[in-house]
Amino acid sequence: MGGHDQSGGPRLMLWFGLLGAPLAWVLQHLLVVWVAEATCDVGGGGIAPDRWLVIGTIGGAAVAVGALACSIVTRRATRESQAPPGSRIHFLATIGMTISPLFLMIILMDGLGFLALVKCHQS
Repeated sequence: MGGHDQSGGPRLMLWFGLLGAPLAWVLQHLLVVWVAEATCDVGGGGIAPDRWLVIGTIGGAAVAVGALACSIVTRRATRESQAPPGSRIHFLATIGMTISPLFLMIILMDGLGFLALVKCHQS
């Protein structure tokens, strides 16, 4: 077993790099849905929807960028690994590098799309 597998820091970076962006999108999307529901409520929900959406979108985007950075660092640290567990860590870091930018774009489109659309109208 290599030193990379024994330490908690690199393992935490690996899992954050792999799962950070998708989880950030899930939380951000739930926030968008909650804000949309509260905005369409008869009383308006008493919230400032634009402020919550900007905060959620910026926060989700920051987590996705952080996950991408962790994936890059982990992948570079394991680029010489030829055997498990280093090769598996390298592979998972590559997946993190692939999906983090995709989820970053989804987060931005989700947040900006709601801000750009016409607000809810009561029937």
